[in-house]
Amino acid sequence: MQIQADRKGKVIVLSLSGHFDLATHERFRKIFESLFTGNVKYFVCDLKDVVFISSVAIGLLVGANEKARETGGDLRLSGVNKKILKPFEVMRFDKIFKIFDTVDDAVSSFEDDKKQTSTDSYAELEDILKSIGHL
Repeated sequence: MQIQADRKGKVIVLSLSGHFDLATHERFRKIFESLFTGNVKYFVCDLKDVVFISSVAIGLLVGANEKARETGGDLRLSGVNKKILKPFEVMRFDKIFKIFDTVDDAVSSFEDDKKQTSTDSYAELEDILKSIGHL
């Protein structure tokens, strides 16, 4: 498996190609852990060039996602073709990950989340102020 890491703003994009399985998952784990710092917590794994993914590799992605979420970040997937999506669906992990058609869509979704969070936070603050009679 080949892994290329690029940065798009605050998001690290890991582009994977080939077989992502028991023989190659340790390489991904080491690369992810070396990139994961307190300042970097947003990741996209582009799987468009992955031809096979094992349950071990999917489990590693789930663990990486949990680690990112523990720090307020996230790991999102892009380019997941039907053949690769099938194991995610069988294990119901397609409900855990946000999956996008393209890297750009996945990267921009982080910005969309920030806008939504800001709007939600403002609306929540507004509701609180109304409830205590300040609006």
